[in-house]
Amino acid sequence: MSNALKTVVVDFGSIEDAVANGKRVTTKDLAKAYMVSPVTMRNLLENHFGPRIGFKRGRTGGIVLDGVAAAADVAAVAE
Repeated sequence: MSNALKTVVVDFGSIEDAVANGKRVTTKDLAKAYMVSPVTMRNLLENHFGPRIGFKRGRTGGIVLDGVAAAADVAAVAE
């Protein structure tokens, strides 16, 4: 058994688009899709999105991006 690290290529653009379109995206689901642990996926997301990302807990929880949330608020006010 080798001790080589696994390389994971994550499509962050599609994740951001899904969140922007109101789709519920969870760390658990992404971890399952990319075959890594949820902790590893959370670290990858935090490293890529930095302070823009937030994690909402609970049944309706998931990933929240500041820029996306701000755009949704502006759209709601405009209506």
